[in-house]
Amino acid sequence: MGCQERYAWACVCSILVVFTIYFWFVLNSPMAHAALFPIAVAASVALLIGFQIVNSIVNSSIRKPGNVPLPDEFDRIIELRASKLAGIFLAKAVMAWCIVAMFRTAGG
Repeated sequence: MGCQERYAWACVCSILVVFTIYFWFVLNSPMAHAALFPIAVAASVALLIGFQIVNSIVNSSIRKPGNVPLPDEFDRIIELRASKLAGIFLAKAVMAWCIVAMFRTAGG
């Protein structure tokens, strides 16, 4: 598995973990969104930084310095698809949360 592919999977896992928890808290307490969003973004960034540190340590122990291949076309395609899918997933999650919040506040 290439470096870009590992990073794409780390982004997906980070978004799933952090924003699932965020949307669950905001759904239960809608007024808390302003305070929780910066915390969710910081947590997502912290998870990605942690992944990059671990990934760098593992890669440096496997490969000799200076022997890292340049990203090829396949890595670029993986990065573009990952960005597109992450954006689509986040947009769907936000829309689903908005629909649930509208029905929840309208009903009671």
